[in-house]
Amino acid sequence: MECCNAGVLLQDIENYLNGEALLSRSLSRTYRIRKRIGKYRKRIVAAIGFVGLLMIISVISFVSIRLEQKKSCELEQRLASLSEPQQQTNVGENNGYSWADAFVCLQDALT
Repeated sequence: MECCNAGVLLQDIENYLNGEALLSRSLSRTYRIRKRIGKYRKRIVAAIGFVGLLMIISVISFVSIRLEQKKSCELEQRLASLSEPQQQTNVGENNGYSWADAFVCLQDALT
């Protein structure tokens, strides 16, 4: 290690103790980035973890909303098919649907 004077040596010692880049070493981009990451490792890991947690929560929320929308659409289709006038051949015949079936479908959709 070559130093020009005592001031540069003193600054390098302080930088080394603080985890910063040394003046007497070549200041390549990767060296500076490595020193910064090393100095702020805990904060960087915490930030990455936080962003990852936000992404997981977003995906879970999105999937949950889509499932609820799907249930809602299925319920609307069932109710629409029940409310349409059916052509009945015999009096009292309703193609297998009853109000009890509609109530069960409604209960299933709400749970």
